[in-house]
Amino acid sequence: MKCSNSTLQDFAVRRGAGRQRGFSPLELHGGATLLPRRRPAGRQWGFSPLDLRGGATLLPRRQPAGRQRGFSLLELLLALALGLGVVAGMVQLFAGTRQTHALLEGQSRMQEGGRYTLAFIGRSARAAGYLGCAAGLRNLRNALNGGWDQLFELDVRQPVQAFDYVGDGAGTALDDWTPSLASLPRRRGKGATLNAFARNTGIDLDALAPGADLLAFRQVEAPGYRLMAPAPPNGNPVVEDRDGMDLEEDDFAIISDCEQAALFRVTGVAPAPGRATLLRAAGSGAYDNSPVQTLSPLGLPYGASGLPGGALVGRVRTEIYFIADGTGPGAEPRSLWRRSGLAAPVELVEGVQDLQILLGLDADPNDGFPAPGRYLPASRLSPGDAVRAIRVQVRAGAPAGPGRPLTRTFAQTIALRNLAGGERRQHLEAH
Repeated sequence: MKCSNSTLQDFAVRRGAGRQRGFSPLELHGGATLLPRRRPAGRQWGFSPLDLRGGATLLPRRQPAGRQRGFSLLELLLALALGLGVVAGMVQLFAGTRQTHALLEGQSRMQEGGRYTLAFIGRSARAAGYLGCAAGLRNLRNALNGGWDQLFELDVRQPVQAFDYVGDGAGTALDDWTPSLASLPRRRGKGATLNAFARNTGIDLDALAPGADLLAFRQVEAPGYRLMAPAPPNGNPVVEDRDGMDLEEDDFAIISDCEQAALFRVTGVAPAPGRATLLRAAGSGAYDNSPVQTLSPLGLPYGASGLPGGALVGRVRTEIYFIADGTGPGAEPRSLWRRSGLAAPVELVEGVQDLQILLGLDADPNDGFPAPGRYLPASRLSPGDAVRAIRVQVRAGAPAGPGRPLTRTFAQTIALRNLAGGERRQHLEAH
């Protein structure tokens, strides 16, 4: 359709008044006018060919099929550099967090190891020397065939006994400790157990940590069992059994009152309502009851004053603490071990690398002030020294990552409360 210039101008003015913006005539160079092509009725707006004056048609330029505009090489390199920076930061953050976690976990394990070690030793030290009513006793009899020096597990004469390492730091020979470990319940590797009542319960000397001390405590388990009737020197004690008496055959016990005490072996238990009779048959071995020794060094029955309940019977327990190689998977190289009673040693705390013991000595045991005046290792003790306390020093460690072990020393001084009233100067018989 052909239109004059005046007609187009009039059409443009009318469209601009009162209507929204839309397509309008466009003037081309040279006076030509570009008109929008009318769309068929019912179709949406879109691109359509445009008629030029003189019948020419202007069509939109089409892009090649399947071709889209992408990122340039510079944009890709920049994005790749930013991504690598973010990934490197995340990796570094993860590594730092992991190292921090390993450090905190190692510190926690190290502190727990030191705390539990001091707690175990402290509990045993505070109970050491307890013999029931026999505290400060002068009359103690060994009613077994073996002498006290043969019965390390039962030698209640020495409530506390320390062994100071004096070797070269590499060996574990018997004389590398003072006093010697010759009397210790021990073995070498898979060898036979020596100085022990039960088989395969000795301390393996090959596994001991060179440089670490050993520490032994002896006591009578509390509470003891009260006598139901006076016990004659040659008789069998009858004890109260109301809450489940746990003394068994082959236990070793101390019977005591406030005047005397004796060590004997329980060879059987005869229960009765509310009571139990402890049998003590004689034998010929070192750990058997003597056929000639009675229970009384004074020839008196226990509980003879009319109050048999004042006499007690309790099991003897010796606890030995030492440092040796660990056994569990992933365990630290060394651990704290304990041999309790007549049983085999058990591993208590992993990561404990060293144990050092000093004994607190009373400068004047007769001055009425039972307090330590100096601390010495066991190798420097003299006969007659009165031990009032012990000073325990342990070194615990834990891994804090590859090649980053943590170590810390923990120390504690523990009073021996059962010995604070004066060193027992007992009348000790040959048996």
